[in-house]
Amino acid sequence: MALIHGGNLIQASAEFGIPLAEWIDLSTGISPWSWPVPPVPEAVWQRLPEDGDGLLETAAGYYGCDAAQLLALPGSQHAVRHLPALWPAAPVALPLWGYREHHHGWQLAGHEPVFYRDGAHLRTLVAQGAVRHALVINPSNPTAAITDTGLLCELAAGLARRDGQLVVDEAFMDPHPAESLIPRRPANAVVLRSLGKFFGLAGIRLGFAVAEPALVARLAQDMNPWAVSHPARWIGARALADRDWHGAQRRRLEDASLRWRAAVAERLPELCWRRAAHFISAETDWAAAQGLYRAAARRGLLLRLMGPLQDRGTLRLGLPAPQHWRRALDVLDQMRGAER
Repeated sequence: MALIHGGNLIQASAEFGIPLAEWIDLSTGISPWSWPVPPVPEAVWQRLPEDGDGLLETAAGYYGCDAAQLLALPGSQHAVRHLPALWPAAPVALPLWGYREHHHGWQLAGHEPVFYRDGAHLRTLVAQGAVRHALVINPSNPTAAITDTGLLCELAAGLARRDGQLVVDEAFMDPHPAESLIPRRPANAVVLRSLGKFFGLAGIRLGFAVAEPALVARLAQDMNPWAVSHPARWIGARALADRDWHGAQRRRLEDASLRWRAAVAERLPELCWRRAAHFISAETDWAAAQGLYRAAARRGLLLRLMGPLQDRGTLRLGLPAPQHWRRALDVLDQMRGAER
């Protein structure tokens, strides 16, 4: 399967002949409300990044861990690509539906993928000793399912008996802090977090790995000294400290995602729509998924098309910004009444 990501507006513009400025991009799952970045002091642009600037301590307070367990990354994508190479190649449990860069990273490092359908299937694989390592995307992207921390700890214990590792990608976890594994993280678990989705700051490329200090040090060896820019560190520390904004953002995303699922389900009732705070999604046969994707794109609405897997496809729709809400619904109304 080709590694196609959301946000490919330039490509979509060329393919469908619609100018960039006329698109509504719902393909990324990035919050339509960004943390309000204040003016960045000139000195921040002029200086190289340094440790000891308070970023890790602020992040530790936000995530509920010790600063020694944190590594700042140029986006969690860095860990997605480099973590698998730190461990001996072995069978690894990967979600059938999920961010394909994870699959690519494990396979590049020589691991053997074993795909699982859901948490029950993963529990069986671990209990039977069929895998040495496992990846969980929590909440799942694109299925929106949340794996509870009790099961994650059980999985980590089972993998530890084979000297294995559990990697949990929590890129979409910020709206659900009580569901995060970080405060209960077993020693053989690594948790990945990002400021891209919840904070709406994908462009600064800042994320974190949460792990045992020894593993943090090993992963840090794969990074250049200034991998995370000084402006990214400066902005990130302030965003992570803004607790009033965090609470308002959680309430805003929850309300918007509930309304968005209801509105889309009314217009496309033939699909079973699942909801996360940042997006909604539905699985259908591949031909139908492609048809809906192209019908939306012809009208300037970019969705995320994932698949095919076993002749099935998934459509994921991020939340429209308030100023785009009416037009996005108009497009869906047109699709409902038009030939796809």
